[in-house]
Amino acid sequence: MIRLSLHKDDYLATTKHYLSIYHTSTIQKDSDQSRAVLQSVLIFVVLAPFGNEQSDLLARVVREDPVKNDQIGWVGGFVKRFTDGELMRYNPWYVVLTCRWPMVVEVYGSELRFTDIFAIDKGDGKGQARWETLSKRVTEHVSTQQVGFLLTIEHPSNSKVFHSNQNGSTKYLSRSL
Repeated sequence: MIRLSLHKDDYLATTKHYLSIYHTSTIQKDSDQSRAVLQSVLIFVVLAPFGNEQSDLLARVVREDPVKNDQIGWVGGFVKRFTDGELMRYNPWYVVLTCRWPMVVEVYGSELRFTDIFAIDKGDGKGQARWETLSKRVTEHVSTQQVGFLLTIEHPSNSKVFHSNQNGSTKYLSRSL
């Protein structure tokens, strides 16, 4: 099932399949296998397109004990950034929120590329395509966070960005959710 969902680039289904494997008693008994499967769960849930189901799965896997207790290493920290808004940077002088893809590449790039999921010369040969998908997901996440952030503040620059009055910019932002 995992091969089929990967062939179709269905990362949400892949996450569910790996999560089912992770919860089996055989995997839970072996800490190395458990860690490897959970790492795949965490990476594929981030690769899945944003939506209610993806958001729910992301929230559930972050609450798994190894992730909560920082036992999963760098991948746990990487995924937690998708739940706490740390992929954005706020510049108070310009009220600009910018994508943090360069930060992701700098901090996690070598570890991510080392995995079979993103490796160019290992695995199923789709590493580069997944890398580009990850870049899109980071941008998508930041955009979603940005809309939520802009909705929580009333700032005159919102009107300038969306070329309307304050009421119009809030309505525009509400529709874009």
